[in-house]
Amino acid sequence: MDTTMIKNVGQIGIPVKDINRALDFYKEKLGLSLLFNTDSCKR
Repeated sequence: MDTTMIKNVGQIGIPVKDINRALDFYKEKLGLSLLFNTDSCKR
């Protein structure tokens, strides 16, 4: 049986309702860096 393993993750995208709260969580709590931000999906 062949096994495929994830070896590297370049970026992820998760939709959120409160962008400022999400940015604080990912940067301050998880220590992740912001790659880019876009407001093209505003409703």
